[in-house]
Amino acid sequence: RRQRQMCIRDRNYYIDALHALIEGRDDDALTLLTKAVRMGESSTDAYLQLGNLLRERGHHDRALQLHKGLMIRRDLGDEEEKAVTVALADDFAALGRIDRAIQTLEQLSRRRKDPEVMFSLHRLHHRNGDYDRALSSLRDVGKIDKSYGGEKRAGYLASVADALIRDGREEEAGNYLDRARKEHGESIPALYISGMQAVKRGDLDASVRNLERLLEVDIGYFAEVLPCIEKALFEAGRFQDLERFLRDLLKRNPGEARILTELASFYEKKGEIDEAVRLLEEERELVSGDPAASARLASLYLQRGETQAARRMLETVDTASENTDIYFCRVCGNVSSAPLSYCSNCSSFDTFTRDYEKIDR
Repeated sequence: RRQRQMCIRDRNYYIDALHALIEGRDDDALTLLTKAVRMGESSTDAYLQLGNLLRERGHHDRALQLHKGLMIRRDLGDEEEKAVTVALADDFAALGRIDRAIQTLEQLSRRRKDPEVMFSLHRLHHRNGDYDRALSSLRDVGKIDKSYGGEKRAGYLASVADALIRDGREEEAGNYLDRARKEHGESIPALYISGMQAVKRGDLDASVRNLERLLEVDIGYFAEVLPCIEKALFEAGRFQDLERFLRDLLKRNPGEARILTELASFYEKKGEIDEAVRLLEEERELVSGDPAASARLASLYLQRGETQAARRMLETVDTASENTDIYFCRVCGNVSSAPLSYCSNCSSFDTFTRDYEKIDR
């Protein structure tokens, strides 16, 4: 009877620890798992989770010893063996023994082709600065999980290029950007960074080509990249090409008030005020729903001396805040000035957002 009561109590420690983990109460989970293990808990997961929590708190050696102890168990199933091996690799990596961590996972990978193991290898190679082997591991993942195709590989290569640029290795970064565009010709990060880098080095044709392609893929970056396109065209003496560019964009995106506003601004700069007013008045319903377009039309009315019309137009303006051009990773909070699709800090895909409030904390 006493043994039965002890078993029930042991089991409750582990179950309570799982509840604590689910609820994000890691300190409570650590206490409960420690008690469960001391009382002889039989579940492999209890030792696995305890080791992971110890590692997260900086007790790397204790985590390693705990996970090593699990490897001698003969009752490990395939999934348990994988989980323990990945945990061991994480322990070695936390101790700075990246090569040993890679060796540990490669031994498992030779026996079984598992996407989780391969992705863990990808993270380790990336952390080790071996970007080509990291890409190779990502390619291996894609052979099993088709969602890790060319678009994700291009996103990874663009992220590597971004890191190299920040490190002052721009020529090397250019090679990775070329490879990214070959992997996926519509990669937003690759097109964005390629266009911005081309502007910096004065390659005007390349900047316009990449940024125009970016807007063909996603018009949402219009406000961010338009100043760069304008700068490139003006410096190349191709001012009139801006009209062609804006009209083509408007034809492909007829509901975009921002493009309409910029086209009107183009005519205003040329001194063709009446043409700018005509353009905006033809889309009055669209203009009245956009603050920037409404303000532009009001300004044009004032230039023509039509004060009452300008006042009526301004009454429709809603002063909304503009979007920032800083991007945050929802998982780890990593910050980027480019719209990356891969976070080099936590190896997560598709986690960047402009909204800081959406970060998981």
